[in-house]
Amino acid sequence: MLISKVMTSKVISASPEQSLRRAAQIMERNDFDCMPICLNKRFIGTITIRDIVSKVVEFGLALDEFTIEDLMTPDSKFLFEDQTIYYALSLMNENQLCSLMVVNRDNELAGIITLEDIMLSIKGTNPELTNKDSNIEVDLKKVLKVSRKIKNLETSLEFRQIKSRAKNVHSTPY
Repeated sequence: MLISKVMTSKVISASPEQSLRRAAQIMERNDFDCMPICLNKRFIGTITIRDIVSKVVEFGLALDEFTIEDLMTPDSKFLFEDQTIYYALSLMNENQLCSLMVVNRDNELAGIITLEDIMLSIKGTNPELTNKDSNIEVDLKKVLKVSRKIKNLETSLEFRQIKSRAKNVHSTPY
């Protein structure tokens, strides 16, 4: 199955000259972990909450002092919309990613695909998995729910550790 059939095509992106504060606000408001960066519709990289926290907030720096371009990852992994979901799974597994940006052959952002999108599409194409009597659907939802809880817990713990380190940095006399 092609990625274009499964991906989310309505994606919010940012431009490299925007402030990190603006990027953080967009990501927080929309509950994003990462956001694509585009220049004239062309995908040029990504910015993540982890980038912002570990490289700016942790050191007590001001978000307004930096642009997205200062912190973005310009060599981000991506997929073409005419590749298969099986290739997407392979790339996600190989790079330990839960989502990838999708571009057309002109390198213009076309969408985003997540592991959840792929799992749900595989479930939808397998008659055994769409059987109402099957417990697979319930199991799939449980796996996705647990996966989200783990991700949220990891993020929460990471933020607490970073906050604690930042307090120690600011309270240490020079």
